[in-house]
Formats: sequence, structure tokens, C-alpha cells
Amino acid sequence: VPDLGGDLVVRGMTLAARLELFAVEGNAARLIKALAHCVVDGDGQPIASEEEWDRIGAKLPAVALNLWEVIRRLSGLDDEAVAKN
Repeated sequence: VPDLGGDLVVRGMTLAARLELFAVEGNAARLIKALAHCVVDGDGQPIASEEEWDRIGAKLPAVALNLWEVIRRLSGLDDEAVAKN
């Protein structure tokens, strides 16, 4: 992802991360939490904190939303599952 400085890894959510995600109120907060958990470097370390993702999303909303779609696909989340929880 050139806008974020190069290569990164997007991983699906673990069960614990999924449960934590659905405990959060609000779609924006869920998206930010998912990005902070699932977008990592080659060593599996998050590339940004939730606070940093909030700022990144403000500057690069299309990038954040595209990454969210990848996370959803990898995690088996569809619109119905996200809306229901």
C-alpha cells in the first residue's frame, strides 16, 4: 500500500479479536479497532495504534475502507454479521 509506506500484511481476526470488536459500540470505532489489530508488518506487529488509525483514516479514508473490506473478507464477516452485532 504505497500511501502507507509500502508492504503490509492484512490478517483475519482471531476469535478473541472478533469478540472484542463486537463489544465496541459504533461502526467507526469497530473499523479502527479492526485496522489496529489486523494490519501488521512482516513481523506480525501492528503498523499503527487505534489513535493513529483514526488520524490515517481522516487523511486516507479510501485506504482505510479498502483495508476494512479485506479484513471483513478474510474474517468471514458479511454485512449481516456486522450489523447484527
